[in-house]
Amino acid sequence: MVYDLMQPTLNGQIGYVIGGLRQRIKRGHLSRKKVEKLEKIITYLDNHRQNMRYDRYLSLGMPIATGAVESACGHLVKDRMEKTGARWSLQEGDAMLRLRSIYASGNWDDYLKFHQQQEHQKLYQLPKSS
Repeated sequence: MVYDLMQPTLNGQIGYVIGGLRQRIKRGHLSRKKVEKLEKIITYLDNHRQNMRYDRYLSLGMPIATGAVESACGHLVKDRMEKTGARWSLQEGDAMLRLRSIYASGNWDDYLKFHQQQEHQKLYQLPKSS
């Protein structure tokens, strides 16, 4: 069932996918539990079809797999930002997430060098003569 709907989904044919799922329900031979699950899937697809233009996203070279995004959000954001008692302003949260993503991507040493150079330049810049 999943595989025969994958290609139309990737082609951006969500209406076709919804129609195919509705046909499966109409054919019968499904338990009430499976029908309820399919109805939830149909509702989800119908409510989010404007965001499921996978054919367009793929043609632009954009990733469409949510697993990688959800994993990154859990690792980068949730694990750090939702500590017990943690409170963040928008600026603090933004700064923490930027630093965490630099560290997680393996660029920490390069970032520190860059940051030290910027601080040195700011602190020890010679005054401009007029």
